[in-house]
Amino acid sequence: MFLTYILFFRARKAQSALVWLAMLSLFLLWNVGEFAQKWLGEDPAVIGWMALCIVFGDMFPAIFLLFTLIFPVPNEQFTRNRNIIIAIIVGPKLLTLGITIACGDFSAPAGWEGDFRYGYYPWILALRHIVSPIGEWYFYLGLAHTMVLVMVGGGVLLWNYLRTPLEFARSQIQLILIGFVVFMIIGALTGFILPVLSLYPPELVSMGALALNSIVAYGLLRGEAPLFSPISETAHKRESDAVLRIGDYYMCSKQKGISTFTELVEKGYEGLYVGAVKPDLDITRFKRTPIVILTEAGKGLRQYGNLKYVPADELKTLKSSIFTFVESATRGVVYLDNMDLVLEKNWAPAVEFVELAMDMRRAQIMNVLWIFGTPLKRDDKVERLRDIMAFPFIKKAVVLDEFNRIVSSARLPRVEVESHLRRLAAIEPFFGYIKYGADSLVYDEAISDYAPIVSLEPAAIIRMFVQQIRGLIPRPVFSAMLKDLRNYGISRYDFLLRTGDSYLVEETFEERGKAYEIYLSFIEKGYTGMCISRTEPGKLKQRYLLPADTQVFWLTQDRKDETDIKPAPEYLMVNIKSFIDQQGKEPGIILLDGLEYLITFQGDQFDSYLKVLRRIADLVSQTSIVLVIPYDPVAIPADRVALFRRSGIEVITRDMLA
Repeated sequence: MFLTYILFFRARKAQSALVWLAMLSLFLLWNVGEFAQKWLGEDPAVIGWMALCIVFGDMFPAIFLLFTLIFPVPNEQFTRNRNIIIAIIVGPKLLTLGITIACGDFSAPAGWEGDFRYGYYPWILALRHIVSPIGEWYFYLGLAHTMVLVMVGGGVLLWNYLRTPLEFARSQIQLILIGFVVFMIIGALTGFILPVLSLYPPELVSMGALALNSIVAYGLLRGEAPLFSPISETAHKRESDAVLRIGDYYMCSKQKGISTFTELVEKGYEGLYVGAVKPDLDITRFKRTPIVILTEAGKGLRQYGNLKYVPADELKTLKSSIFTFVESATRGVVYLDNMDLVLEKNWAPAVEFVELAMDMRRAQIMNVLWIFGTPLKRDDKVERLRDIMAFPFIKKAVVLDEFNRIVSSARLPRVEVESHLRRLAAIEPFFGYIKYGADSLVYDEAISDYAPIVSLEPAAIIRMFVQQIRGLIPRPVFSAMLKDLRNYGISRYDFLLRTGDSYLVEETFEERGKAYEIYLSFIEKGYTGMCISRTEPGKLKQRYLLPADTQVFWLTQDRKDETDIKPAPEYLMVNIKSFIDQQGKEPGIILLDGLEYLITFQGDQFDSYLKVLRRIADLVSQTSIVLVIPYDPVAIPADRVALFRRSGIEVITRDMLA
């Protein structure tokens, strides 16, 4: 009834919905007729009600075939010869239905008392009795005709699924195909096919019909039922508001952004355009849509109708315009058009955009979707981003702002900074677009043509810069930088650790557990983990709240389980190498907790484990795996830590994690 209600009010929009409504009506007729079967034992005259089942059996295959010819888009031949094709498909069925109703025998069959199966009179036996005055040939001809229509309809639907370029339509056809297959298995098999072979299982036609329509209803409730609106409208919708979700952030080409923004506004979304360039004519035609254009500093604040010109030194006005819009909009879209230009022309300091993004991020705006258009994207794809900090111009602002903070706080000489930037540019071209302005680092305007900027990872860029000048950065400055990164949504672990590297993590007995925090942070990101520990697995999971399915390899001399590892270099090597080989290029993390135990288990085996860990580090360097080894500085002195460092294993000290 719920599905019928929805269809009734939306069927006016699509032929396919009207046809599906007709099929649903036929299912209801079958249900009434099937209910009559239960009463045959009380009153044989009730068999007349089974004429409703005949209406379903004759007309459903024809209506189903018509549906497949118009969904998801009308077949070209069907469009050209609509009336002829409808007559060919529906005409014979209407004729046979009329003959059956007019000439059929609806009296109680002789000896019917012995033909009850599971409490009802089999549908096929009833149909054969009803058409018996016409002839046995008529019965089998009708069955054959019905099966041909059903098979052709299923084939056409499958062909539509394979050839349609519309992904949303493929999704809906897939649901209908699944429902159709379920109906054939549950309903047609038990109600038609097996009884023809003189096998009479419980008839489940109604259950099959219910399953089919439940699956379609599921598609409707998921918002993936395009048969309930015109296909052109649905494609239009699927390219914009059905694909883009309120509260999310997206990036696309400038052209795609403009077209998507205009589509959404035309569909009733409240829109706000913010750009560093004059908007496209498609946008200016919306006289009620606020349009904010950023201009060079000193130009003055101006407004003409719905157009507002905001100079770059008045970003507070920009922030106010955005927050006023998002606070009042019930369903809105904000389009940020080529905002990189403001940074590239140095109209405003990077910190202004970082603060703007931070304010919007903290606001947790859920009633607006955000689209960032950039000329650096050439395709028509709309890419979903994790949050506003992932917009390219925000990422560039974060990098530049952090560079200036580090250089200023550490009081680094300009000549030395420029020297490091030149060396880094030979490895990563991005650094070649950073230069000194009057008194701070700025971007060269040529960065506007640097396409890889769209996939820029701020943590990786900042890490490369810091590694070059690490010895010149005081600890307080380094700690402040890590705090800044956390505010930007960049985990300190994402910054400090890279895949393909091995790390010693300094931990005292009182502060132990940092290595497990690192391990869990990578597991939460989808990395596959291998945890090797001296602590018994059950106790370890309780202590550090590891997931129940975490596989822990226990370092123990009394090996009882396959995941137990004897404290010997060769066993450690074999198990870790096996994990590395299984991972291939997939991301993973290895936590080796118990280095002190291994080294001292049988005398001083430091040299043996140094060699093994060197080899493991070499293997890790060729993968997307991170190796984390916690150590206690009391048990492993500085000179031995230095040997690990010289062997390619980096050291993360306590102050880095404080």
